[in-house]
Amino acid sequence: KVFREQKVFRKQKVFREQKVFREQKVFREQKVFREQKVFREQKVFREQKVFREQKVFREQKVFRERKVFREQKVFRERKVVLRMESVLRAESVLRAESVLRAESVLRAESVLRAESVLRAESVLRAESVLRAESVL
Repeated sequence: KVFREQKVFRKQKVFREQKVFREQKVFREQKVFREQKVFREQKVFREQKVFREQKVFREQKVFRERKVFREQKVFRERKVVLRMESVLRAESVLRAESVLRAESVLRAESVLRAESVLRAESVLRAESVLRAESVL
């Protein structure tokens, strides 16, 4: 009877030890699983963070490139406008000069005409005076 009790006791002891061992094994597996899960979540978080930073960087790069393009476009347009303004100024100066030249030419012609008319009149007067004197 004592032998049987000892045998049963040993079996129960072994059973308890195996049960504790299984529970510890399950606990260790769950712990490893939780750690791997946390590691995977952190890895995903880091990847998403890197992706967001790269996305922001790309957007800022595109924004800067567009800004530079707009500034260059405005600069080119201003350059064209300045060229056009200088061309217009040059044309107006040339027009003014040609108008002044034409006016001075017209004035000179009218002066010459007036002088020739005066000369002709004085010649005619002198001739008529001479005729009148010769008749007398």
